[in-house]
Amino acid sequence: YVPARNTVFLALGLAWAEVLDGERIYAGVNAVDYSGYPDCRPEFIEAFQRLANLATRNAVEGRPIEILTPLIELSKREIVELGTSLGVDYSQTVSCYRADDAGRACFRLDTAAGPFLALDTLTEGTHAGRVDERQLDWLDDELAVNDGVFLFMHHPPMKSGIAGLDRIPLLNPDQFAAILAAHPGTVRHLFFGHMHRAFHGSWRGIPFSTVKATAHQVAPIIDIESSLTSSREMPAYAVVLIEDDHVAIHDVSYLEEAAEFAYDREAGRPAVD
Repeated sequence: YVPARNTVFLALGLAWAEVLDGERIYAGVNAVDYSGYPDCRPEFIEAFQRLANLATRNAVEGRPIEILTPLIELSKREIVELGTSLGVDYSQTVSCYRADDAGRACFRLDTAAGPFLALDTLTEGTHAGRVDERQLDWLDDELAVNDGVFLFMHHPPMKSGIAGLDRIPLLNPDQFAAILAAHPGTVRHLFFGHMHRAFHGSWRGIPFSTVKATAHQVAPIIDIESSLTSSREMPAYAVVLIEDDHVAIHDVSYLEEAAEFAYDREAGRPAVD
């Protein structure tokens, strides 16, 4: 949640529109965000329109600036489909608040559990990834002034033993490891994706975790020659519980949540009603 985000954006847009003698402001607010962003609601837009009509000289003189929200009633899917039909090149768009000029997103999120640092390992033209020099420098600076860090990235820096995955790895793990080694004990846990299956352990003394994908999985074929093979194993998400003295991770296969049963410990079998 970004407090009063659209209120701030629209206020700035309103001022600039009057400077330019503009007639309309288009805002990309969407009603799907009702719950988290109160200023995405149609009633907020209506209220801001009334404010704009009272707050600007142009409006008072009979030339109101109209607030238009063409996406407000569309689903996220409908928005994407509309953009596609209009020829939008989504590869040229960025949905991150803190992306750099290349569209990469590395950022720090301060939480009660400790700082979360996120790296963008996307590398154009390959399914493998890389932490670029700018992000390595940023990570070095952040680790120098933070402790108890939880680090997030897409590509794992270690081999998995699944040959198909190990052919599309993080391409510069040694550079990445050198930054971490310069700040021993600073990273408390490393989380990543890419694997499309549960995978936990430690790497250079740092605990790591990932979880099954919410789409298809990768088959756990442990050898050095096999191609990447998909699997119809059930998807999952993870619940991470963080305390001062431990990190507990629960993998939840959410399509199997109705599989509970009572167990008769004395009989050593499922309980019989």
